[in-house]
Amino acid sequence: MKRDARIVVTKVINRYDVLVTVPLVNPKLFYTAKPYSGEDTFICDIIGDEAVVENPCEGQRPYFIVKSDSSPDILASTRAVDLAEVENFRDQGGYLTESGKTVKWGRFLRGGAFDKLSDNGKAYLDTMNIKAILDYRATDEIKHNPDYSPAGAKYNHAPAMRALPIGPGGDARVLRSLEEDMELITCESDVEEALNNFRMLYKDLPFHNPAYTKLFETLDSESTVPLYQHCSAGKDRTGVGCALTLLALGVGINTAMGDYLLSATYREEANKMFFENIKDKFASEYGVKFFYRIMSVEKSFLQSSFDKIFEMYPSFDAFLKEEYQITPDRVEHWRNLHLV
Repeated sequence: MKRDARIVVTKVINRYDVLVTVPLVNPKLFYTAKPYSGEDTFICDIIGDEAVVENPCEGQRPYFIVKSDSSPDILASTRAVDLAEVENFRDQGGYLTESGKTVKWGRFLRGGAFDKLSDNGKAYLDTMNIKAILDYRATDEIKHNPDYSPAGAKYNHAPAMRALPIGPGGDARVLRSLEEDMELITCESDVEEALNNFRMLYKDLPFHNPAYTKLFETLDSESTVPLYQHCSAGKDRTGVGCALTLLALGVGINTAMGDYLLSATYREEANKMFFENIKDKFASEYGVKFFYRIMSVEKSFLQSSFDKIFEMYPSFDAFLKEEYQITPDRVEHWRNLHLV
């Protein structure tokens, strides 16, 4: 998975380790809470190739900038957004495109719903300057777990899932009937059939989907980014939307797949806790096995989307043109806005 790794930022407790991986002359470390705004604050000189610093802006997400005499400014942050109350919350910045440019940090965010936030969590989110939210959940999901909308953000309900074919025989079932389907899975072949039907969901999602029409509209203007894409777990409907975003910006398929698969890491603890709470509800061990697998992500799921796109179209540009009436000029406009 390619990413712009000229700076690698990691966090341990309340300290950030900023590692510079290319030789620079007189590197200095700055931080900002508003990436690419020109507003930044000096922290320290970088001795050697590394600086370890305390959180420079408590209560806000820090972005680090390395300035030097030998290179344009380099900006990066952690992949994970440090807000534990939101599942699978992360930044899609820093990925390299196939043309050698970089997706801007802090511009495309993804994760789960904003429905469990404390007052501190809401305050943290308000500082991130999110301009648009795309909520891919169904109406029933939102009714039970409504989103918090950060200050200044426009909330858009854009349900992405039309139906969920799970049970043996391929019966189409809405998302909320998932537990009922578990009882229909009673043997190993049922598990495989159900997984194949789940992959059918991924094959269907990218095509002529009004939710993703709305997604592409948000790419047209600076006024609608930063953008936050989410569903319940931030992995399936969001996973497809975020992969389409990266591909539209010129990021390669392998990199987009790598970003998708990070949900297995960032959802690992949440999945364990959720699974422990619900596993006794299912009489069938095979239903439990299937449920455990779809609670995470697998390469074959998103690969089903990619395979169907390139089975039907010779290129991703052709897919955008035929499915969403997006011209090459519009794509070029997106890349001028959102890449550095």
